[in-house]
Amino acid sequence: MITGPNINSLDNLRAKEVFWNACLEINLEKITSNLHLIQNHIGHNTRIMPVLKSEGYGTCNITLANHLYKLGIDIIGLAFLHEAITLRNAGIKQNIFLINITPDEVSSAINYGFEVGISRLDSLKNLKNSAKKQKKQAKVHIHINTGMCRFGCSSSEALELFKLSSNSPFVEIKGVFSHFASSSKADDDEFSRTQIKRFEAFIQKITQQGLPKPPYYHISNSSGILRFPNETFNMVRLGLSMYGIHTSSASQGILPLENALTLKAKLIHIRRCSAGDTVSYGRHFLVEKEMLIGVISLGYSDGLHLNYSQQSYVFINGQKAPYIGKICMDCFMIDLSRVPESKIGDEAIIFGEDRHGNTLSPENFARKGKSIPHELISCLGPRIFRKFI
Repeated sequence: MITGPNINSLDNLRAKEVFWNACLEINLEKITSNLHLIQNHIGHNTRIMPVLKSEGYGTCNITLANHLYKLGIDIIGLAFLHEAITLRNAGIKQNIFLINITPDEVSSAINYGFEVGISRLDSLKNLKNSAKKQKKQAKVHIHINTGMCRFGCSSSEALELFKLSSNSPFVEIKGVFSHFASSSKADDDEFSRTQIKRFEAFIQKITQQGLPKPPYYHISNSSGILRFPNETFNMVRLGLSMYGIHTSSASQGILPLENALTLKAKLIHIRRCSAGDTVSYGRHFLVEKEMLIGVISLGYSDGLHLNYSQQSYVFINGQKAPYIGKICMDCFMIDLSRVPESKIGDEAIIFGEDRHGNTLSPENFARKGKSIPHELISCLGPRIFRKFI
């Protein structure tokens, strides 16, 4: 259950903003507002598990986890054990759920008290043996494959896991879960509903066989939360929707979510080119008449992949300036013909909103590079300063 807003200080290990040439602004007020909208959408009896894997989708999972704790969020999801240990050692207090662990990670996962997804009998055996040695309980969520075919096991295997877990004093069943394969695509709604029916059928089997009822059931990701609010069971795993980013057009317009992320860089050089000049590697852009170009301090090593070359524009001084030439490792070039008054040090908005109210959403920007917002955000590199506002 979320409660109220809180804005935390930045990680003191980060350099001062003045020394960074690119910045990702993360608006905590908008994240808080989005969380309230989503909680109202699914009902206040449904637990929200924000998924902060990959540094909170490229933001800063420690700062976000602290903020979410102040909002009343008591569990977060991660992908890998080392992410979980880093957060716990940084003082993060919430329960931490890991979708999967490997045999060599079992002992540490139990020692730290993490909740883990399991879908194999040998994983359960390892967990039980390690928990017994440590005189602790392994906290597990049984993962049933309903159609994603990544992690997870069959219904019959999951039932066996459930029986063996419920009969062991060294295992505590915290939940049963699955994962939508295509909840963002309206064309696949029939398949998504099939997954829901398979999940419900497994829950019924647990009840019919008189097995202990686990505290939580969860299948919904961001798209599932928005598009199937009546099938969220009693917990959801929230990803990009927390930032106001839609994973597809099918989920847009359902809730008035606000984009919480703005990526900006600096204009670091200006030059005048003559007709016949070519710009950047490969000489893909030919200057047809005298023009003013600018160099922006962001490149493919920062996550601005080559697919975006000559496919988008920045907002600079309230005007659009298109990309020209091939994106370089540390920078890319823009056409400043419309904004000749630009000067070195000016901000260029890559995506998000500028101070004039111009916007380019992360979703639309990602499409320009034939990408998806998940990839765009999570690939933003460490040289980009993260600023929480």
